[in-house]
Amino acid sequence: MNQPHSVSVFAHRHPKARRVHAARAVDWLAAGWRMFIAHPFVWLLMALVAFVVMALVSTLVVPLPVVGPMAAPVLMVLFMGGMLSAAERQAHGKAIGFENLFDGLRRHLGNLALVGIFYSIPLVLMSLVTVLALTGGLLAGLLGTALGGALSGLLSGAMALVSMIMTGWVFVGVFFALMILALICAPALVMYRSTPSFDAMRLSLGASVRNLGATLLFGLMIYTLFLIALIPAGLGILVLIPVGIGALREAYLDMFGEDDDVPPP
Repeated sequence: MNQPHSVSVFAHRHPKARRVHAARAVDWLAAGWRMFIAHPFVWLLMALVAFVVMALVSTLVVPLPVVGPMAAPVLMVLFMGGMLSAAERQAHGKAIGFENLFDGLRRHLGNLALVGIFYSIPLVLMSLVTVLALTGGLLAGLLGTALGGALSGLLSGAMALVSMIMTGWVFVGVFFALMILALICAPALVMYRSTPSFDAMRLSLGASVRNLGATLLFGLMIYTLFLIALIPAGLGILVLIPVGIGALREAYLDMFGEDDDVPPP
């Protein structure tokens, strides 16, 4: 008797991605801008608090070997969840406030935190690759010197060290690019459909690859806007954050559902 209900819940939490035209990326950003200018002061306050908290926590824990690189991504995804909740409320004509920034922590702390941890894995690997390569290179150099190795041996070791670091970074860079694609719709899937973290990233990666033209154009525009936002003492970042959130919501709706499919928070 419960099977039809289980199937419908699974379908709701694991929607199939649609293919969209690459030019839709421009519409995503336009939707984000319209969302921002409707309530600019609330969005600026949320962006400011999120940015300051992430900067402070990251500064405090950055010396820690594994936790350090994970702190900022986890906080970023948690705040993304809260802002996506606020965006959904605004789209349904509900009032939004600063407190909505913490909706992700209140409603989906575990799944959003896991998304942030998955996303931070390349950053941890990049740090470990560098540390291990440098440590191994130094030990090899010291051992070679102790055994009377010539200068050419040290130069050869240095070149091998650089090659090792570059190879490791290329591998991690590809992994990081995949994680970015897996992050585009993952927070929205968690917040709007209660999709488990791993499934949300898997679905987001599949949708992003299927719509690679739109996602690449979107990424290029965000990167360009980020560089522009840095010009006025970095203050433009506070505008770009909510605009980006609104764009991600629109991207999710384009690839996974319509407004009516998402219950208002």
